[in-house]
Amino acid sequence: MAWIDVKNLISKYKRYSGETGQMEENTALADVSLSIERGDFVGILGRNGSGKSTLARHLAALLLPGQGQVWVGGLTSSDPESVVAIRKMAGLIFQNPDNQIIGNLVEEEVAFGPENLGLPPDEIDRRITRVLETTGMQAYRLASPNALSGGQKQKIAISGVLAMEPECIIFDEPTAMIDPESRDELLKAVYELNKKKKITIIYITHFFEEVENADYLYLMDGGKVADMGNPREFTDSPQRLKALGIGLPFSALLKEEFGAEDTGEHFFGISGQEPREEGLRFQDVSFRYADQEEAGFALLHVDLTVRPGEFTAIIGPTGSGKSTLIKHMNALLTPTEGKIFFRGKDVSEAGFSKKELRTRVGLCFQIPDYQLFEETVIGDIAFGPSNMGFPKEECLAKARRAMELMGLPKDLEGVSPFSLSGGQKRRVAIAGILAMEPDYLVLDEPGAGMDWEGRKALYETLHTLNEENGITILVVSHNMNEVAEHARRLIVMREGQICMDGTPREVFSRREEIKACGLKLPDAAAWYLEHLDEFREHDSVGEGQYLPVTVRELARLLKECGVKEIS
Repeated sequence: MAWIDVKNLISKYKRYSGETGQMEENTALADVSLSIERGDFVGILGRNGSGKSTLARHLAALLLPGQGQVWVGGLTSSDPESVVAIRKMAGLIFQNPDNQIIGNLVEEEVAFGPENLGLPPDEIDRRITRVLETTGMQAYRLASPNALSGGQKQKIAISGVLAMEPECIIFDEPTAMIDPESRDELLKAVYELNKKKKITIIYITHFFEEVENADYLYLMDGGKVADMGNPREFTDSPQRLKALGIGLPFSALLKEEFGAEDTGEHFFGISGQEPREEGLRFQDVSFRYADQEEAGFALLHVDLTVRPGEFTAIIGPTGSGKSTLIKHMNALLTPTEGKIFFRGKDVSEAGFSKKELRTRVGLCFQIPDYQLFEETVIGDIAFGPSNMGFPKEECLAKARRAMELMGLPKDLEGVSPFSLSGGQKRRVAIAGILAMEPDYLVLDEPGAGMDWEGRKALYETLHTLNEENGITILVVSHNMNEVAEHARRLIVMREGQICMDGTPREVFSRREEIKACGLKLPDAAAWYLEHLDEFREHDSVGEGQYLPVTVRELARLLKECGVKEIS
């Protein structure tokens, strides 16, 4: 028997069907069997709703089998007396950090697990120091977790599990809300835990690159193990990934784009002629959280104008002020200093309607659970139009149009939004904003928790809303590939200030500044610079001033340089 052995596991749950009006039994896991040896690093990939998170909860004995068995370290979770022991052996890091943070201070949160293991105080203190250094959160040791950004909370949740040094750690989308540099640091730390301490790692992700050095991969679809193999097998046969809705690694994307017919249509992230209407304007805005005065200003002397029709991305390291900035855009936060104008009017003036502003500037939070509260999906999405005073039937019509735009099937109408997967919750939250038909759509990490197909469909919808409906789009993201591909303007934040503002090519060409901000170049730009010596003699390449930032741009440049094949 393997150290983790899953035999014919079936997991079912009941939920209300909007089509039949009855409770129906649904299968989350359908006859799943897999084996993981002690000390393995195993990746689990699959679409939203494929059963990955349900499987993770079974492996950590947070869910118990309806049928079949789960064995961990020789113990079965079907035995009530073994459940606590399994939970000590297998630590689970949730996708949403708020689901596991309970301490009033960061050090209390990290100490909670080791204290429950009965470790002496000096050992607990050493572990706190070590794991906070690993996750880059040592400066926040005495801060309140509730005052941190989503990405910072995720680092604290990870620190709490690492401090217990369990025999197995299960990561459920741990990098969804952290910046690229932190992502690399975390992945390095996770792989070191596996190699140096022989901790068994089970890593759930939508990104193949995060598990390309794993020992083995399981690919899930429809509650089943649909494919399995070592990472090299999938690198050599990327269509196996694509068939299951999993994004291809960069090398496969470049080969695919290089082999595609050149249509002449290329997006270079350059803005067209924009209307000169002012739209949203920040004038010398600074902001300090009342409960974090010792931390200084979260925003500092921000001057920014976002005009109608833009498709803009806001990037920056975790804690740089991105989420704080966008919460000012619809007056959820009020500046400590400075002023904000919407269509030329000061939003702080007594006669200005903040309710009207919030219908014109729709904001979707980083964690969708904060935005969902109704009993059903359709009720949640229809709430905004209802609050605006539209008749019930019109509210439902607007909600259904928004569901269709976000790819939400009709049979989810009567389902509780809290019973959905993380990616589905995010689509419901965005649909709730779209139902109000805003002029500005502001999205905080909209692709976090979504699979490759979901992110692709989301950005296609955003482009349709932007180009055909004239909706201004602002996206906060840690995904450099996506912002390079889709945004026409990038705003880079660091320590509460805007440090760069321009097209993707202009911004990413400032390579040293990007690095200083804790960010990374898009994969296409990084690959190009790594191979620059091979292309220096080509006139259009020069010393790297022509910086391709998307896979399509890179493929076109390689063809211009006479490259015949990508190895």
